[in-house]
Amino acid sequence: KRMVMGMFVSFKRQENHAYLFGALASLGDRHDILLVLVGDTLVDDHEDTLTYKREVQTSLESLGLADRIQVLGNRTDVEKIYPACDFTVLPSHREGTPNVVLESMACGVPAIVTDVSDNALLVADQQRALVPRE
Repeated sequence: KRMVMGMFVSFKRQENHAYLFGALASLGDRHDILLVLVGDTLVDDHEDTLTYKREVQTSLESLGLADRIQVLGNRTDVEKIYPACDFTVLPSHREGTPNVVLESMACGVPAIVTDVSDNALLVADQQRALVPRE
């Protein structure tokens, strides 16, 4: 059975897409995982999100992950998408209190997060990932 991993974030550098893509690529064919990306650029290209989104797309192509990733863009029906995921991930470099983790947990979907800011307060130790900082 193909597992579905969800990432519900905007295209901002702090979200660390590249780290997650590298991890997914390193799994090779050992695991059948579909990564669903929900989110898009910020209004008025705040934080240069258009450039970052292009970099993310280039990274996907260079790693050969196009068939393992589905980009859904901004959605108004995330309450239907979360339950379709086996788990969600938030590999951010920095956060405040991330709504996406709270939303995932409210839908009964486990969240795997980096050990930054309030993530440590929301998610049990066994579910946090250690991610190198830039």
